[in-house]
Parts: sequence; C-alpha cells; structure tokens
Amino acid sequence: MPLTIALCQIKVSDCINESLKSFYNLFSSLARKEVDVAVLPEGWTTLDPPAQRPDPAEDAGLVVERLSGLAEELSLWILGGALYLRRGEDTFVSCPVIDDRGRVVAWQDKIHLFQSESKLFKPGTRLEPIRVKDTMCGILICHDIAYPEAARSLVLKGAEVIFNPSKIVARGIEAWHLYIKVRSLENRVPVYGVNVWCEPRFRGGSIAVKPVDWGENIFMPQTTIAEPGESVLIDVLDPSSLSGPRGERLSKRMPEAYSGLLSSRNKFAGDGAS
Repeated sequence: MPLTIALCQIKVSDCINESLKSFYNLFSSLARKEVDVAVLPEGWTTLDPPAQRPDPAEDAGLVVERLSGLAEELSLWILGGALYLRRGEDTFVSCPVIDDRGRVVAWQDKIHLFQSESKLFKPGTRLEPIRVKDTMCGILICHDIAYPEAARSLVLKGAEVIFNPSKIVARGIEAWHLYIKVRSLENRVPVYGVNVWCEPRFRGGSIAVKPVDWGENIFMPQTTIAEPGESVLIDVLDPSSLSGPRGERLSKRMPEAYSGLLSSRNKFAGDGAS
C-alpha cells in the first residue's frame, strides 16, 4: 500500500507560539493533499538551544496535545519530530508517533546525543521499528543517522523506511545529506530527513532519498530536496518496491566477521557513554 509522506520544514522561532503558528500554517495545506504521514523536525518548537532554557521539557505536553488533535482532525499519522521529554528525573530527546485517531502509540528516543546534549539529556537505549499503517518505519533522530549500526539494526528488524527528524545548521547540511544517501544505499531503504528553517543559521534542506536500480544491480540515490523557506515536501512511497533488493543485499552479510561491533574489548568502547 503506497504511503504519501509530507516532510514539514517548519520556520522555527524563539517563541513557541510563533513556531506553533508556522506549524499550523503548514498543516492547513495537508488537508487537501491526502497525506498519510506528516514528519516534523527535531527541536522545531523553539530556536533557543536547550541549554539556554530553564526547563527544555516544559512545552512537551502542550505540543503533544496539539499534534494529537490535528492528527485526529486530518486523519493522518504524525511523527512529532523530536521533543524534550521528562521521565522521572531524566529528560530525553524523543519523537512521538501519533496515529490517525490522535493516539500516541510509541516514542523513539534519540540514541546518540550530540556534543553538549549529553550534559542535558539521557540517551535512549533501544531502536525498534514502529508500524505506521501497514509499513514498518524506523526513526533515527538527527545525529543518530551518522552511525551505520543504528540504521542497519532497524532494517534487520524489519524497517522498510527510515525517518530522520533533524535540526541541522547550515554548514552541516551537505554532510547530513551524504549520511542519508549512504544509509539509503547500504540498506536499500528510502530515507527521509526533515530540517527546520530560520535563516541564516538553519537553511532547511529537507530531503527524500530512494535507491533506484540503474541496471545490472547498480543502485543510485534518487534525491528530492525541499524548496528553501517554510515548505512541505510531498513524496509517495511504495514500501514493497525494495524488498527484493534489500533481501539480496542483507543476505550477503557476514556477521561472524563483525563481532567487534558488540564487544567491549575495542579501542573506542565506552567513548560515547554519558
């Protein structure tokens, strides 16, 4: 069953009410486009870095309530980007998955915290595909896409598509696009990255990448990039179209040669702990 996906490149502001206004403007256009899944960026509710906010998680409840209401109203699924979510005494960077009846059916935490984020947040510890309609979806939040093991583990568990809600500064967009293209090619899955926009620091660049067979089993990335500014990139995905090439690629793996990936006896073991 094809999925129509909307990557919502939101104009982020230092005021949550302005960011929510941008969010409503974008979503009002989706009602006419028969969208199945809308995807938001990481940290789209505020321009301020989390370290500059007294309580980064204070808006999460309000935002989830608004997202749930719109998901039910428009009968679409929403991947809520990445919000700052408190659980007990800890705060996580996490993406809510909201179904077309407005129910939060899952959360995916960010696993690989970037630089100073490790001083503010707890990293997630599990990556699991989530069924969205009839499609198994993996979510990697921002810096997670830089780690090939993260994408591969989701695909081995059955993910047919990967979403990458991100908050990428202008100078990092080219590298971000490269990571997304490589994750797509090496796993034979479509990968969708969505970014915020606020010139000059954030320049969008939301991207849809699908591996396409050029013949003789040579695949290349088919890439579509969002228009600059506040915009929505619409793409239609057939989740079953790559199941054969994906199976062929993954069946040639040699797991016995990769034992070092899970070993604590390697040069870099523990470097990413927080």
